[in-house]
Amino acid sequence: MEKAVSETYFFTSHLVMPRHANPLGILFGGYMTDWMIEAATLNTMRLSGKNTVVGYIDNLFFINPISIGDTVFYRTWIGRVRRKSMEVIVEAVIRSKEGRYFLASIAKMILVAVGSDGKSVEVGLKIVGKEDWELNVIDQLSTWRNQVDEIIKSSDKSSEAPYFLSKYSVSSMRRVSFEDAMPANTMYAGSLLRYIDELSSILAFSYAEGVVVTASIDQLIFKKPIFVGDVIKLVSMITRTWRTSMEIKTLVLREQDTREELLVECYSTFVKLSEPGKPAELKLYEPATPEEYEEWVKADYRRRQRLELVKKLSDFRNRELTSFDIKDPKPIVKNIV
Repeated sequence: MEKAVSETYFFTSHLVMPRHANPLGILFGGYMTDWMIEAATLNTMRLSGKNTVVGYIDNLFFINPISIGDTVFYRTWIGRVRRKSMEVIVEAVIRSKEGRYFLASIAKMILVAVGSDGKSVEVGLKIVGKEDWELNVIDQLSTWRNQVDEIIKSSDKSSEAPYFLSKYSVSSMRRVSFEDAMPANTMYAGSLLRYIDELSSILAFSYAEGVVVTASIDQLIFKKPIFVGDVIKLVSMITRTWRTSMEIKTLVLREQDTREELLVECYSTFVKLSEPGKPAELKLYEPATPEEYEEWVKADYRRRQRLELVKKLSDFRNRELTSFDIKDPKPIVKNIV
């Protein structure tokens, strides 16, 4: 089956309720990522006719805050297809209570087609570009996928999960239930991201002694599938703080015989807010062990990379999308790499 990029355009929407928000009325990052993954999953399943699971999520930034009463549209496109995977763009657009539109976030994901046994299968779909903007999407995703392949190749392939607990850390255990599952009895990535955001935000709130919001989530590589009935352990730890923000590392582990295997690793950035919703200063975190110091040094490198990527999206901060039309299949952001 052959489809033009424009024919893959699909969107969902969610109304932000009080249960989705923090004490300042701002949407929790966990719900945001959950709903982005939901839209990407629905679109890939719709066009491939297969169950799909998330294999990789690129850096995800929160550009404009989303408040209680806002409606969020999640716009998705499938830009490229390999034999067993699909590359998806997701844009989140806010419609405020006053009817004004703003860009909330953008993400790039890889979803893998799977059979009833949870093993990867062929997608059976071909994506082509007819208009200039479609060719641009395909070209940029091609560049991005090459970069991702290098990241995945250089990531630690070991199933062993040696890790240390920093001075500021928290952990939680969960049994994966059918409530968390996809049709193939694998864990839905949106649920996992919500649990990661929940645990890491508890740690951030405790350290900041005040309200915090998720500012970004770094690349996530899903090293192994998680199944219904698995007991997983989530460990979050602070790696570094700056004037108003902090980075938190979260590991997702599974008991396997006498060892723990690493399933997912990610880094989140949180910003402390004062009561009026303005950034507030954090107390300084100082590493006390060689392991903490190593993470502390690496955190600054990751932050520089994040700031470089954020610059490309800074034009959309507080900028109203006056000509936005949900029926228009063209993406808002032209440069996605």
